[in-house]
Amino acid sequence: MGELIPFPLPGSDLTKEELLDYYQLKQHIAQAQTFREVRICKKLFKEWKEKIEARRRQE
Repeated sequence: MGELIPFPLPGSDLTKEELLDYYQLKQHIAQAQTFREVRICKKLFKEWKEKIEARRRQE
């Protein structure tokens, strides 16, 4: 499997780590096959989004 290359999203202010996390989450969501995996993905996405919002509030 190839290495994940995080391309910047147009109009976003995500850091490199946040962008890499975004692409990893996106890949994980695409591979989710069971309801349990989907629920885990939703939880991970919620945590990622909260981390982004916390960083934006500090700026």
